[in-house]
Parts: sequence; structure tokens; C-alpha cells
Amino acid sequence: MKFSKVNILSSNGLFMIILFGFLIFMNVESYLKVEQVPKLFFVFLFSIDLFIVVLIIWGLTAKITISNNGIRYKSMFKDLNIDWNQIKTFGVYVTGSNVKIEIDKADYDKFILAGQKNIFITDKEDYHPAMFRRQPNSEFKYIDFHYRHRAMDLISQKMINN
Repeated sequence: MKFSKVNILSSNGLFMIILFGFLIFMNVESYLKVEQVPKLFFVFLFSIDLFIVVLIIWGLTAKITISNNGIRYKSMFKDLNIDWNQIKTFGVYVTGSNVKIEIDKADYDKFILAGQKNIFITDKEDYHPAMFRRQPNSEFKYIDFHYRHRAMDLISQKMINN
């Protein structure tokens, strides 16, 4: 099973769309007032445009693959594979306004208005996503992605069989 890591309606996707919209607005405004804007501002604007395009390409190339061997995260900059026998902790957490809350198995399929549901998988014992505001460093293997019912069923089934 393959799917994209980035959900365009996620908070990160919406932030990128808003940022990109603001950038387009700034480009149009600068172009209309080309005589009044210093040339250094155009260099700055071009570098920001280039950075945003690279971020969008990076987000669209990130893929999660769930197979019989394990779970693989592949993007332009990172390739991480966790075998089924390496997984020690997995579950679902909800992100809200700077808060991460792990939810129970009974609440996996319930609609949550206040945030995005994500699946996390790690090779660390007793890991809880609320321990870190951002993704952890390379201390241990860690993958998270947007919640999908079928993916969580497959992960739960594989973990019971191992």
C-alpha cells in the first residue's frame, strides 16, 4: 500500500497554501511597482520563491509504503525503513494548537474537530508523541503520517502476528 505523506487539507498544507498565496501577492505587488522597489528586494523575493517551491516539491515527493517487510518513508532527503520486528510502539495522536494528544483505539475512527489525526511508528519502547513538539532527532527510528483507517488496520494486524 502506497500513499502520499502530505494531505493538502492538513494544517501544514494549508499553511503552505497561505504562504504561497502571500508570496504570489508580494510578487504581483512588486512587479506593479517595479520603479519604486529596490533591486535587492527582488533578489530576496526570488530566494524566498525558490525556497517555497523546494518545500512544496519535497512535500509532494514524500511517500509512505507499507509492505510485508515493514514501513518505509522516502522523500528527497530521507529514506527510512522500519521492519515489523523493530516496531516497539505505534498508535494514533491528534495535533491541535501546539498540543499532541495520544488517543485510545476506540476513538481512532471518531471525527475530531480540533485537529489532525496521525499514525506514529517507532522502534523506541513507551514512546508518546506528546513528549516532543517536533519530530524527534535521529536518536531512534520514527515515522508519522496522516491517519488512514486501512493503514492502521494493517499495522495492527501485522503487529499482532509478529
